[in-house]
Amino acid sequence: MNQQTSNTQSRFSRAATFTGSSLTGSVLSHKRLWVGPALTAVLIIAVGWWANRSVENAVQANVAGQLQALLEADTAALEFWLEERRVDARSTARMNRVRQSVVELAEIAGQSDSENVIPALLTSNALADLRERMDPLLDSARIEGFVVIDEGGLVLARHQDIAIGDSSIAARFRPLLSPVFDGKTVVIPPFHAVFRACLR
Repeated sequence: MNQQTSNTQSRFSRAATFTGSSLTGSVLSHKRLWVGPALTAVLIIAVGWWANRSVENAVQANVAGQLQALLEADTAALEFWLEERRVDARSTARMNRVRQSVVELAEIAGQSDSENVIPALLTSNALADLRERMDPLLDSARIEGFVVIDEGGLVLARHQDIAIGDSSIAARFRPLLSPVFDGKTVVIPPFHAVFRACLR
């Protein structure tokens, strides 16, 4: 009887142990079910971030390359345009009719006192002849105007009457003009903008 009772207790003990182990394994397995999806989510996020950064870097590099190419093309076009303007300026300065008018204007300014220099220049035939010669050249080159300044900074001629006979305005940007009096052809800011700024 005691042996039978002992066998029964042993069976109950094994059953309890098996049941406890099964419950523990079930709980652990249930917990492990979240590990796989969690790792997968982390992996997807990491891959997505890497892909996004790769695409972003590729797009930025592509855009930067296009902008650089555009800048180089614009710079080359601007240099070509500036060289054309230099050629136009040199060609115009070599024209006999233009040179003759400028020489006459310089003589008029040299022979006039400070009070009479402005009306003497404005009413001179040399100024009218110079404007008549320059107008078609300006139109063809799409240039708004011209100005003639002597070494002393005196404005001998312009496409408009304003500032003719004035030496104070040109003196303010004399450093820009120095290379011109050395025989060089240079590109400087538009005079109409400079004159408006100086006359304010």
